[in-house]
Amino acid sequence: MIIRKISTLFFLIILGMLLSLSSCEKYLEFDEDITDPKIVVNAMIHQDSVFKVHLSRSLSVIDNGELTSIENGTVEILNENGNLIETLTHNQFGEYRGILQPIAGQKYQLNVSANGYKSIFAEDYIPFLVNISNVDTAGVSNLDGYQELKLEISFQDIANTKNYYQIEIIRAQDFDGSIFENPTYLRADDLSTGNDPEYYRYIFFDDILFDGNLKTITVYTEDTRLYDTYIEVRLSSLSESAYKYAKSYQAFSNNFGFGNVFSQPVQVHSNIENGLGIFAGVNISRKKITF
Repeated sequence: MIIRKISTLFFLIILGMLLSLSSCEKYLEFDEDITDPKIVVNAMIHQDSVFKVHLSRSLSVIDNGELTSIENGTVEILNENGNLIETLTHNQFGEYRGILQPIAGQKYQLNVSANGYKSIFAEDYIPFLVNISNVDTAGVSNLDGYQELKLEISFQDIANTKNYYQIEIIRAQDFDGSIFENPTYLRADDLSTGNDPEYYRYIFFDDILFDGNLKTITVYTEDTRLYDTYIEVRLSSLSESAYKYAKSYQAFSNNFGFGNVFSQPVQVHSNIENGLGIFAGVNISRKKITF
């Protein structure tokens, strides 16, 4: 008898829940920012290259279309006072080019409009160049007995300025007179980089611990001196937006590039108003080491 009463009570509770859910059913509208496609910008500006901007369209959560380039846009570069200095010309596949080269230390604005999209705006600057003053190399063995190339990279930080840096190493091989360059992975051994023992495509750090001083960063990579013609060490000075974008994009790639479905989602930094992507400044110092 008691069991029958409990079963009846449980049934009534479930029935009440179902009736409650059906009576409270409602339809939620998608936010306009989610449903509307946006302009996506990819533009890293360098002082040794003309202005180049690539435009494509984003896909909304209800869009079954394909990712496509935008070829009917108007792309304008303005100075920090908002005066137009150049309108870029569409080349192909959504790439727009100018004829002027940006100047280090100058701030630039980007205005883009295209039919069917909200107009977008962004601004950033190119940092001053920080040259690599010296690179010392030595072959070493790590704790696992793996042969590595140790590189001590020295440079003079600019004082009283918040500086952001990126280090990468390019390997080069000569095949029948043709040079083929390939990126390599590296790890850093320095408090400024967080003493992370993992290998990455790029190493990122800022100057909070050595502002205005001569700094030496130690990195390790595969020892390829027996079969590579040379390696090129690249020290990039990044704007804050470029730093946040590149660092977050690497974290995103590391999380999802190898099918790690249990990793935490990573928000890739964007400085585009009413759109997505990046318009940011980079200045690169290069040091070639021939074997």
